[in-house]
Amino acid sequence: FVGLTSPLAWLYAIPVERFTSMDFAISANVLFLAIVASWRVALYVQFLRKVGKLSIEKIIVMSLLPLVGIMFALMVLNLENAVFEIMAGLETERTDKELIHDNVYGFVFFLGILSIMAAPLVFLLYLGLCFQQWRRRHKENQEK
Repeated sequence: FVGLTSPLAWLYAIPVERFTSMDFAISANVLFLAIVASWRVALYVQFLRKVGKLSIEKIIVMSLLPLVGIMFALMVLNLENAVFEIMAGLETERTDKELIHDNVYGFVFFLGILSIMAAPLVFLLYLGLCFQQWRRRHKENQEK
């Protein structure tokens, strides 16, 4: 199952910027990153569903927790754009004339702000699920 996280990673290796315009290469790299990330999140959701045998509510919380947590940490450390540039294979130097990435950075910033707002709620829901599971097991142990 872990091996299934790698097959789409070959998309990262395509040197799109060598045979297309820079505008298209940036769009393609961002699209490739979105495809690979979506694939990995979908695998994680399937793992939670089939191996964890979790309900849909628990799957939502358990899949949002690492995503929100990672984005929250990147926003707090002010690393969201740097990490995104590295993962998407974008140029790291920007001039005033090269504001091609602004809509991409705006989306990353939007996701970061959304994560900051959602983090406390997702974390509380996670703690609630943990407490619910602990209580259920505690009750089962007392009945034995």
